[in-house]
Amino acid sequence: MTDNTVQCPFCDTQSKFGVRVCTGCQATIVYGATQTELTNTLKQTGFGVFAIAMLVLFMGPTLLNGQFGWDVAPMFGTGLWSLGIAGALAVWLGFRASNSLETSMRGQVRYFRQMANV
Repeated sequence: MTDNTVQCPFCDTQSKFGVRVCTGCQATIVYGATQTELTNTLKQTGFGVFAIAMLVLFMGPTLLNGQFGWDVAPMFGTGLWSLGIAGALAVWLGFRASNSLETSMRGQVRYFRQMANV
């Protein structure tokens, strides 16, 4: 296998680098992360960060007031701005995670083949 060809692990056919389908067994060839993987990473990270941020904003002042006797305003005094703050943090970290996945998978060649319904 040379630098400008890829070899299918299913049928051992060599194809030119850059093709999207194996010429031997019709397996799908993916270079790097798939769009589905990137989208799912963005959604899952964003939702998780938003949920954690909202828990901290809602529960944090209650815990601080109860444990230490402090007088912390609900949602740390941010009011409805806390939704925007948590949302912006979720979107930013979601895109960072998606970008990190794309960077870590850059240069990888993967093959996917449909399995027959049994």
